[in-house]
Amino acid sequence: MKSDLESLQRLILRLIASPPEASREMVDDAGSVIVGDQRLDAHARLEIYASAYFQRLLDVLREDFPATRAVLGDETFTRLVREYLAAHPPSEPSVFGVGRFLPPFLAKSREIQDFVADLAALERSTIEVFHGPDAVALSADAMRAIAPERWAALVMRTHPAMKLLDCGFDVGPVMRAIAERAAWSRPAAAPVTIVVWRQSSQVYYRTLETGEREALALAAGGATFAAICAAASEKIEGDAVEAINRMLARWLSDGLLVAGS
Repeated sequence: MKSDLESLQRLILRLIASPPEASREMVDDAGSVIVGDQRLDAHARLEIYASAYFQRLLDVLREDFPATRAVLGDETFTRLVREYLAAHPPSEPSVFGVGRFLPPFLAKSREIQDFVADLAALERSTIEVFHGPDAVALSADAMRAIAPERWAALVMRTHPAMKLLDCGFDVGPVMRAIAERAAWSRPAAAPVTIVVWRQSSQVYYRTLETGEREALALAAGGATFAAICAAASEKIEGDAVEAINRMLARWLSDGLLVAGS
């Protein structure tokens, strides 16, 4: 094994960036470049850094997924995080991405409740939206300043930090209850879409009503107001005009739309 500085740095990173159990298995790879003394052998020296590194990542995930942790319990959450980090070790310097693949990882687990992966996905979405790009939202005043006859051709887009999350369970109430330290119950299985957005540095989320998912999904790529209304109308039962007016008012109030080009 090459003993130059770069090789040593890569080796140390590989050892400490793995959960403690994995680093113990790899410690023999250190060869003669890592030595011990009378107080600590090579394994003990490496374990100090490996344990501290893993604990830091565990603390990050505990902070990023408080509702998921509350549902699973700390013991189960910690064990699953160990398995997750072994399967998906961090690949970038920032801790921002450390939990990116936790929701799909949990979705493969057969030992936890089936709604937990959706809950984790919602928590991860709130993080990504908080750190998402900024843009000037289209306001109600700006819309009123446009002549009504021009509305149909007006191109709109969703805010670049907004996310649409398709779930098999309506996990929003669970996440909100846990945040408020209130009692929660297992959500019923039902396909829903949750919109997550940022406004004034705060992240919000809610379950969409019928027609909203289709309209906002179309607007995500840029579409005329007429096309957005048509997409919503295809799913709305009853008075589509009243429903679309209500939706538009809420989108503008929440800052979900920006003017297209």
